Amino acid sequence: MINLENLRNQNPWWQDSSFLLPERLLVKRNLFYDLEKDLDNQFILSILGLRRVGKSTILRQIISHLLESKKHQQIFYYLFDKSSSINTSQFLEDLFSFYLEKVINKKIYELDQKIYIFLDEIQYIDNWQAILKRYYDLSNKKIKFIVSGSQSVLIRNQDRESLAGRIFEYYLAPLSFAEFLKIKKSPLKLLSLNKDPFSIRENFLDLDKFNYQNNQLLQSLSYEYVLSGQFPECLQIKDEKKKNKYILESVLGKVLDDLIKIKKIDKQEEFKLSAFQFLNNISSIFELKNIAREVGVSFVTIENYLFYLRQAYLFSLFYKKHQSIIRKGRSLKKIYTTSTNFISALNNLRQSDFDRVPDFFGKIMENLLFSSLSTLESNKFYFWRNERREVDFVLEKNKDILPFELKFKNQIARSDLDNLVYFSRKHKLKRAILVTKNDMKQAEHKGIDIYFLPFYLML
Repeated sequence: MINLENLRNQNPWWQDSSFLLPERLLVKRNLFYDLEKDLDNQFILSILGLRRVGKSTILRQIISHLLESKKHQQIFYYLFDKSSSINTSQFLEDLFSFYLEKVINKKIYELDQKIYIFLDEIQYIDNWQAILKRYYDLSNKKIKFIVSGSQSVLIRNQDRESLAGRIFEYYLAPLSFAEFLKIKKSPLKLLSLNKDPFSIRENFLDLDKFNYQNNQLLQSLSYEYVLSGQFPECLQIKDEKKKNKYILESVLGKVLDDLIKIKKIDKQEEFKLSAFQFLNNISSIFELKNIAREVGVSFVTIENYLFYLRQAYLFSLFYKKHQSIIRKGRSLKKIYTTSTNFISALNNLRQSDFDRVPDFFGKIMENLLFSSLSTLESNKFYFWRNERREVDFVLEKNKDILPFELKFKNQIARSDLDNLVYFSRKHKLKRAILVTKNDMKQAEHKGIDIYFLPFYLML
């Protein structure tokens, strides 16, 4: 049964052509511009991501953009309610029929202009892919579907009818540091090496000047970003305790609850404990059997839990370099999380802790560096380790090799360079990067140019 009042409330531009969406005034994330470019292609557009990263906001910003040039009746938006008892595939069919017959006043095969249908939180509709596929095909591509959904919930539909060849999927990650600065309305025009770290030699002087002029502000803002700055709504909360509660309950907690429901997980407390154990092991080489023992579940169960958590984009695995792809899966690996905010909230960290216990943040900052480096185009990305030494990250691009070590300490000792220098000499490299807490300089050490770079210049 269609609730007409609800439908009109969700599409106020049908009645009032001068209506303006408030989201149009919010800072636009980078993904908005990618979606804007793809509005004219024939494919269904799907935005996936964790809860609270801003998927609904982007949908409404796209609608606001379309309202400037399209007839208002050509745009349909619906937000599905998790608690609703009518979120069925038949309800979705009824929505489409009502819109076409009562608003557009055309049969689907009569469409002569493109219409735009936005379906927010589509995961609450069972078998939605098959319905979209049918309407997409019947309309002769006159219907442009733009849908959003939490990745942790959409995974249940992977075994349903495929939309392959009809859909573009986009992943909306937590805020980048640059996006965080835009939302904070910071006057800083960020200069960073994260686009092309291989250009460190050519760009070091510019980075050094930028750091000299802005280091205190950059450090303060980056600390906030690390602790609680990766989810848009969290930036409106002032109290640190409330920020931590929001991240644990409204983001992480909801994702875990979704997975428990979707995967029908019986041992709910053990599942949540396993997620917390993985968070406490970030940036570390880990053994699943050890975590299984700590949580009190079997190896097969913990293996399944990790698979679910990775499907939900909560964790990524990172491997030691290995020549064989088959043996790579059995080799040493580390685990990293999508957002360092989860770790900070779980440990109730504050900005004052950065200076009070900097060593505690080493693993967190390594996770942050992983997130930054993993977005780069490279041939290979791995960590290196032998019996006695380890290098945190190695990038390979067109046979050029660039190693990174992170030392988040108040004072760097010469011995902190040993692993980086050993690896560089072993591979006959001329340069390497040491990511630091706040040190910035260039130093020659045993024939290797070591570039000291504060972590915030790699974000």
